Amino acid sequence: ARPLVTRIHGRYYDLGGFSHPGGCPALECARDRDATALFESYHALHRDLPAKVLRRYELDPEEAAAAGRRFDGEQAVEAADVAEVDWIETLASPFRADLLACARRYFEEEQRRRGLRRFGEATRAPLRRWLEVAVLGALFFAALVALLRGSWPALLAAPALGWLFLVNFWHDALHFAMSPSWRLNAALPYLFPWFISPKLWMHQHVIGHHVSPNHPLRDPDVRAALPVLRQTPGVPWCPRHAAQRHLPW
Repeated sequence: ARPLVTRIHGRYYDLGGFSHPGGCPALECARDRDATALFESYHALHRDLPAKVLRRYELDPEEAAAAGRRFDGEQAVEAADVAEVDWIETLASPFRADLLACARRYFEEEQRRRGLRRFGEATRAPLRRWLEVAVLGALFFAALVALLRGSWPALLAAPALGWLFLVNFWHDALHFAMSPSWRLNAALPYLFPWFISPKLWMHQHVIGHHVSPNHPLRDPDVRAALPVLRQTPGVPWCPRHAAQRHLPW
């Protein structure tokens, strides 16, 4: 298998031969980078088994270098060290502990309610979720047909229904959570790539945002609406931001 070297909590792993439940998209997010934050964000509720699996693929530093690891530049090492330090602090946060407890209770109840055998199955979309997406899709395409026929009400309805249809599966699929099949999760966004390139979104959101959530300098999501919203002090102020005080949140 082609080497796929990553670093998690200071240890190196070659995951090129690992069949990840999230498929190659999940593994590619970790290639040639420190994946500590990604590991902790995606395995926070069930980290014991993934940590045990990782030990089978561990490399010593010399093996990692021989396998083509690209963390030898000072900038890459510095970024990896920052990610590691941030997550050491975050793991000890009482706020994080409370969030995890709430999430664990929710999915445990979902597991019991749906009669599922494994905890991880409860994090995938149930049948009712797929039906919701199907209904929204049918409404959107009906509105789109009406729009093409010249319906003025459809001029307002089609964009709104399109947004509701897409956002209800696009986001979940790219978080590996719509289907147990990673191939279906990977394919769905490419059927309707109307927001942004799914590959670009994986880099901006899954890697950028999840590694440094709400960080004023390192999270690209907080800078996505610069002309409208000033979400952190790191965003330069402009006159249009004055309207934010009228927003309900």
